[in-house]
Order: sequence, then structure tokens, then C-alpha cells
Amino acid sequence: MKNLVVKILQWQARLMLARHQPRVIGVTGSVGKTSTKDAIATALATSKSVRKNMKSYNSELGVPLTILGLKSAWLSPLGWLSNILVGFWRTATYDLPTDTYFVLELGADKPGDIASLVKWLKPQIGVVT
Repeated sequence: MKNLVVKILQWQARLMLARHQPRVIGVTGSVGKTSTKDAIATALATSKSVRKNMKSYNSELGVPLTILGLKSAWLSPLGWLSNILVGFWRTATYDLPTDTYFVLELGADKPGDIASLVKWLKPQIGVVT
């Protein structure tokens, strides 16, 4: 069930990115990802619209939640259903400002995780800590 939810939310996030074409900055590395992400987002927020990962939502599930502006439903099946429905709504109707930047922390649990995220995120800027 989790894999299906992840696939749907990633698909919705890809649609959101394709529709609005925000600038994406990916931050990864072994240490200091969250601090670096926060510093970049703070600097950009003085003149741009910025969205960054909540907490350390830096996984295959957390990154789409950030793009869609959703919170984790944790262990609630109804919460995940609600997230999927709201994700469809936001993908179809939500308007991002034209100067939006997504500053996204990208974490890895296993080899290939970063490559998998970068494949569909297509960040314009990459930062490795």
C-alpha cells in the first residue's frame, strides 16, 4: 500500500513541477543537509517565494509531500487517502508564484535513492555537503 501512495504522490508532484516550472535546488550529503537547506531558503526568501522541506522530509515520500504542501498522515489510511485527494486538487487548481523556488533536502537510505529523486526532480542547482 505504501508503494502505491508513494507512486501517486510522486506523480502528482511531477505534474505540479511540470505545470509551474519552479526552480529546484537539491541539497544532499552526509552531514549538514538541513542547516544548508535552511540557510539557502532563508537567503532566497528575502526576494523570492520559497518552499522547503518541512522538518527533514527528505525521502521518496517526504519530497512529494513538500512539493504538494501536504503533511504526513503517518499511520492513518484515511489521512493518506485525504492527502491523495488534496494532491489531485492542488495539482489541478493551485497556482504557485512565478518566482517560486523549491529548496529540497534529499536524503538516502540505500544506494540509488538520490538518483531516483533527481531523475524526476531535475534540480537546476545541486548542493552537496
